[in-house]
Amino acid sequence: MLCQPFVFGDGSVDWTGDDDLRERLDLLLRDERSSGLSMTRIVRLYDDRFVFLLKPSRLRYWLRSIALRDADDIMHDLREQGF
Repeated sequence: MLCQPFVFGDGSVDWTGDDDLRERLDLLLRDERSSGLSMTRIVRLYDDRFVFLLKPSRLRYWLRSIALRDADDIMHDLREQGF
């Protein structure tokens, strides 16, 4: 899994304790239902001025076309939240 943070304005991410968090997130985001079926979740986490995208590290999740879709989804979410 990769986590890409974005911030509106100035700010920096404090990554202390990320090893513990990484292990727990990996369990939450990957789910194997049976030998032939697995689910991978994508997370957009909004925290004050920060947006964190958590996705698998495979290239298909980080293509330019997917980034444009993510940006549209994030702008839609923020508009619904009143920003």
